[in-house]
Amino acid sequence: MDLAIFDVDGTLTATNDVDSECFVEAITEVLGIPRLDTDWSRYEHATDPGIFREVFTERFGNPPGEVQVSAMRDQFIYLLRDRLQTAPERYDEIAGAASALYRLRNEQGWAIAIASGAWRGSACVKLQAAGISPEAFPSVFAEEAISREEIIGLAINRALTRYKQPSFYRIVSIGDGSWDVRAARNLGLAFVGVAEGPDQARLLEEGASHVMRDFSDFDGLLKCLAEALVPGARARS
Repeated sequence: MDLAIFDVDGTLTATNDVDSECFVEAITEVLGIPRLDTDWSRYEHATDPGIFREVFTERFGNPPGEVQVSAMRDQFIYLLRDRLQTAPERYDEIAGAASALYRLRNEQGWAIAIASGAWRGSACVKLQAAGISPEAFPSVFAEEAISREEIIGLAINRALTRYKQPSFYRIVSIGDGSWDVRAARNLGLAFVGVAEGPDQARLLEEGASHVMRDFSDFDGLLKCLAEALVPGARARS
């Protein structure tokens, strides 16, 4: 059995913009920081708790405690839910994502897992708005680990248990950020990118062998999953 591991923001859900907006607003309200570098690739861990921890430590000289983390997380989720009520069009799926997940599992026999650098509450707001049930698949969110590599590793283990497999023949990580490419490379996993324009070029520069615009071409997705390489690896001649 093969395993496909999907990121959330920018991969399954078209929520990068509203997510960043609400995240910055929540940090501003909780910490009183007027400006924040939103190039998430610059942070050591491009996850919700990783970014918050780094910003908090830079400002106060020590890492946040659970009270500060909870305050940030709760405000962030509140803002995401508020935006969903006022601007639901900002919470769409990446074209074809929901259908592709279920077709891949039910028609092609792939095991599916979700591994997100978002906190569970925030990820669920976005997934459910896009018509994807996180409970339908083994899922790991950022409460459980701060690094992308750890989150993906936990998702693999959870998928092994859910699908009752001793191992997977092939594992492919699917994501939209440069941090997703790096995590796949570090773990030795094949990678498929989801992006277009400059973002597509950035993933290719990071070493992705295959990058799709979206999931509307299901046969194209299957081809990418079958051919994808570990980032930076060369195809066999």
